Amino acid sequence: MRGNEKLKNIIKKKEMSLKRLGYIMSAVFLLISLLLIILSIITLNKNKYTNDDTHKYIVLQENIRELQAGTDELTYDARAFTVTADKSFAENYFNELTVTKRRDNALASLEEDFKNNDLYKHLALVMESADNLVEIELYSIRLVVEAKGYSLRDFPAEIQNVELREEDIELTPEEQLELAETMVVDKRYQSYKESIENEIQSLVRSLAETTENKLNKSFSDLTSLLIFQVILVSAIVLTVVIEMVLMLRNVIAPLIEAADRIDEEKPLKLKGAKEYLLLAKAYNKMSAQQVAQKELLKYEATHDLMTGLFNRAGFENICAISDATRAAMMMIDVDDFKSINDTYGHHTGDQTLIAISNELKISFRAEDKVCRIGGDEFIIVMNNVSDSPQLRMILKDKVSSINRSLSRLHGNGVPVSISCGVAFGTPDDTAETLKKKADNVLYLVKSHGKQDVGFEDSFV
Repeated sequence: MRGNEKLKNIIKKKEMSLKRLGYIMSAVFLLISLLLIILSIITLNKNKYTNDDTHKYIVLQENIRELQAGTDELTYDARAFTVTADKSFAENYFNELTVTKRRDNALASLEEDFKNNDLYKHLALVMESADNLVEIELYSIRLVVEAKGYSLRDFPAEIQNVELREEDIELTPEEQLELAETMVVDKRYQSYKESIENEIQSLVRSLAETTENKLNKSFSDLTSLLIFQVILVSAIVLTVVIEMVLMLRNVIAPLIEAADRIDEEKPLKLKGAKEYLLLAKAYNKMSAQQVAQKELLKYEATHDLMTGLFNRAGFENICAISDATRAAMMMIDVDDFKSINDTYGHHTGDQTLIAISNELKISFRAEDKVCRIGGDEFIIVMNNVSDSPQLRMILKDKVSSINRSLSRLHGNGVPVSISCGVAFGTPDDTAETLKKKADNVLYLVKSHGKQDVGFEDSFV
């Protein structure tokens, strides 16, 4: 730069004017600082765009997950209602469909983001398949209502407005139930489900590719800006070094010689050390508090505060590090827990859950992970075990023992018991499939009288 060349010419001269040096240095600093500020503003804006793109990608990913979760919830409740005819599943279905509306909200948000985008074609297919699924689900629910003789007034308008085909009305109740169950698992229904999943995967892939391209471009621009900033900072450093050499030779060296005794005064040195020590102690104390706070937050994030068991997040962490092929999962549900809350109050319900949690903790090994994943649902993950008659007998004895203890929990006035479904891992299993198998066994146990433990082949 021209400023640095002038500085070099000054160094070569025998006499130096501090006034002239000050003018030149001020001009050089002003110019470099102005350029650095401009580049910093551009960098900040570019970084903001990068953050905005990343945030938008995260939000879109979350909406896609909500879309999938809402669709799966509707499917689960519709299928469960056609199998069990339990009105609670219908209530859950319409709560998701008309109140929570995770799927619809996610679709609306995605539609807003993709309406002027090439990815909208995938979203349109998702919306169309979702509508078709709801149409089939509503019809199957209406068939069950008809077969069971339920009053239509107990169901929302969406069911009341469904008109059954004449040939379906003439079917026997058993045939209507069979048709309802078939509708939500047949090829047509599955094709809509697969269409949603395929289009969602296409959305995710396209979104990831688009975002990656944007981020790569942003990172490339940021790298170039940072290189220019490094050059400017280097120029500032060089200018400062030149100035320091000049000032040291012509100003500072004489002052140092006169001020040596002042610089060596112990009170100043001790004062500096004392301040550093205070800052170090404050930092260490703050650091220790921060570590303790992080540990507390980590515990609260993975544990249920009421029972002390692992919560859903803790369960997912356990599944992530567990070998599902050499594990067993016990899905546990409190029998008629809703009636306990409704009849005896939520305090009694909470005390019941705490007592069950304590029974589970003392009944199983320390290495068995006991989790409460929500409400009255518990899961126990047993690692490094395999299916055997001895283990089955042990598990049956444990559940029987727990139920005996629970029968005396609140005296004879509050009946408390648990039902349990057990699934053992196979070479083809993942944590998700193992959980589903245990869940299916649990429902079979509940439908065969509750207060028992069942295995995958118990109901063959």
